[in-house]
Amino acid sequence: MNIGGGPHRIEWLRSKVKLEDTILEVGCADNIIWRDTQFKVTTLDKSVRPEENCFPDVVGEAENLPFEDNDFDIVCEAELLEHVDVPQKALREAVRVARKRVIITVPNEFAWPPELKPFENPGHVRFYAKDTFAKELSKVGLEFKVEDIVWGPWAWFSAEIYCRGTKPKVASSMEWADYQFLTRPDAFLIAKQLYQIEQAIGR
Repeated sequence: MNIGGGPHRIEWLRSKVKLEDTILEVGCADNIIWRDTQFKVTTLDKSVRPEENCFPDVVGEAENLPFEDNDFDIVCEAELLEHVDVPQKALREAVRVARKRVIITVPNEFAWPPELKPFENPGHVRFYAKDTFAKELSKVGLEFKVEDIVWGPWAWFSAEIYCRGTKPKVASSMEWADYQFLTRPDAFLIAKQLYQIEQAIGR
């Protein structure tokens, strides 16, 4: 379900790919992001749902993608992670089949005003703040970057995961906290502060 479908979010996703890239969209729903474009996109969703205008090219599960390793240049998981039972499986499957990058958006419902009814979508099984989103991504063990997207009252977090040497691997602050400071009670606070510094300098 692409709530809002904000043009800033769609523009961000499209800006991260080239026309020659092969793209897999996981959890395509009504394919609002890529339809009526010239991008080379294969869409996947868990079912065909005519009442939602959901007609994926492939029916399958995000946690068990029916593709070979490195089958696509880019894997897109837009508004997906908040819906799946095991987001780490979905992320690792995306990384497995992507040659270059995985691009992701999740809603920042903590920033939504009450009239948008945050936290009330029955399909959302988790809610991400920026630090918990970064922590989720860090567990994959690859370099990544998180950004904010805002369109009117709507807000999202977006991210890129760089696959297979497309960007040098540098341990993120969240990984640093996970593995170097497990015994420190202030570990996550330290990691959060470092992460904010990293984002400010554009690392």
